Amino acid sequence: MGGTRSALMGGIVIGGVRDNSASFYNPGALGFINTSSHSISSDVYGYSLYRIKDGAGDGLNIIANDFKTLPLMASGLISLDFLIDDLKIGYVLLTRNKSALNFTSRVELYQDLIPQNPNGIYIGNDSFIPTFSGEENVTAQYLVSQSSEEIWGGGSLSQKINDNLSVGISGFGIYKTYSFRENINVFAVDTSYFQTASNSLLRYQDIWSLALLVKIGLAYQNDFIKLGLTLTSPQISIYGQSKVAGILSSQNVLRDADSQSGIVTPIDFTADDRQQDLFAKVKTPFSIGFGFETPITNKLNFSFGAEYFAPHKQYTVSEPWQKTFVLSLGSSKDIESNSAENLKIVDEFKSVLNFGFALEFAASEVLKTFFSFRTDYNNGVYKQRNNYYLGFSEWDIYHFTLGATFNDSRSDFSLGLGYSLSFDDNYNQLVNFSNLQINDEIYLFNQPKKAKLNYQDISIILGYTYNLE
Repeated sequence: MGGTRSALMGGIVIGGVRDNSASFYNPGALGFINTSSHSISSDVYGYSLYRIKDGAGDGLNIIANDFKTLPLMASGLISLDFLIDDLKIGYVLLTRNKSALNFTSRVELYQDLIPQNPNGIYIGNDSFIPTFSGEENVTAQYLVSQSSEEIWGGGSLSQKINDNLSVGISGFGIYKTYSFRENINVFAVDTSYFQTASNSLLRYQDIWSLALLVKIGLAYQNDFIKLGLTLTSPQISIYGQSKVAGILSSQNVLRDADSQSGIVTPIDFTADDRQQDLFAKVKTPFSIGFGFETPITNKLNFSFGAEYFAPHKQYTVSEPWQKTFVLSLGSSKDIESNSAENLKIVDEFKSVLNFGFALEFAASEVLKTFFSFRTDYNNGVYKQRNNYYLGFSEWDIYHFTLGATFNDSRSDFSLGLGYSLSFDDNYNQLVNFSNLQINDEIYLFNQPKKAKLNYQDISIILGYTYNLE
């Protein structure tokens, strides 16, 4: 069996895992498995619903949904008793994480957003027709999309010390991709004289990376309890590349008044850069996990697990070349910045402790049922938006799983239902399109305020594991 039980137990198996998935969860436990086997196992099919009340402004809710398919694991175990007694090697290939988010919002208004420009259109003889003298047709649109995926592949070596104790180590190669795009566009159109004031903002990053990490596991068992301890190293970056892009433009918003003539001149400016083939490195923090499994009755087992993730100070994932980023058309309000400051990608982690428990009930010799709960507290830190981060949200998610397995001597079939939720009444708006006004002389949208997040995910776990040996 290679992962179906672990999936239905929500991964709360550091102490009690006794199948091929131990290569990932606790390599020390491989030493307690008596037979060689190779297996492929389950897929997860899910539907996610996101709702952010006031996410784009007061009364402007953001609602999105997403369908997902997540293959879980292929794994195997080979006994090397012919070389050394109780020596095992294992391998595992799994999709560790796969996610996608897409949010959009659009507002159409008719309001006096842009102050009148008395020197709007020159008609000769030192005369001007004022522009933006009344209400404008205003449209504001927001789009954000994010996708990420992690594929882990590795091998394990485990040695049983005696009937009660086994140790092991796993080495993993990790391929990770991450893509993020955010667009904000606001247009105010003076339909009388066909003048437009606008803001456009684009933030884009695309990253792939290769890394290594090591997991050390210790497993102990007796007639009453199974214990597990794991130490997971930080990622060691091998190589990676990134693409970054940023655009900030303003038209007919920022203005300059000549001190002598009094003539008001709109100042259009554009910040625009795109760089690719930049070196990128992705890190993860050190973690330590602990778990145990014990029988409550002769048919009911209880498992508990916890993992602590250490903090990691802010580091640079990718840094663009020094290059002028903002180009002003010239005024007393010259603006200048550079890509190395504005398009740099950083990351940072805070410490978190995740935990969970699982129940396993043997209804018969071939049927087992499961229930699990676990926390998924986010360790990302996204303090500011001056730099790009490898992440989008700090959502804390709670996971529940209910399911069953049917097994015979060579294979097993699993069916489960997963439910995940997250909520936050103090969540920052993605964008603020309520009461649009000119801010900091440049922006036509407001600083984000607070919103209410509600996230729910329902998934079906379908698994079939066939032991090849």
